Amino acid sequence: MSQALIRPGRKEDAKRVWELRNDPVARRWFKSQEEIPFDEQWYLKKYFTGGKSRCYVLELEQRVIGYCRLDYRVEDGTYEVSVAIEPAQYGKGYGTRMLSESLDMCRDRPLVALINKENAVSVKLFEKFGFKTEGDDKGFLRLVLIK
Repeated sequence: MSQALIRPGRKEDAKRVWELRNDPVARRWFKSQEEIPFDEQWYLKKYFTGGKSRCYVLELEQRVIGYCRLDYRVEDGTYEVSVAIEPAQYGKGYGTRMLSESLDMCRDRPLVALINKENAVSVKLFEKFGFKTEGDDKGFLRLVLIK
């Protein structure tokens, strides 16, 4: 695996995070499979106004190839974890590294992941890091990090 850097997302990463989120290959696993319009303000408000949500990016050769978002959910005080890696980089261990290092930066928070139950690779990845299935909602597993 080439040298990759995981770092906190920056304001200038907004468009690339959006591109990764909207990639048709990745999008097929999301609850909302619709392409979302670009809204830089959403990204800036979510991650740069002093709120609790966090975004980390994976950079390879000075190009963002993945992200891990930890979106604070006011309704239950948890952080919803979402990982996306550029499809051309699948199978190279970047998802594992992205999740591992992101979790190291936020282990003290209650974490939840909603994963399409047909996405066996993602389910296995989250289970590897201690997430346990807590329920099933319309084809999506709710995995919770057991501390």
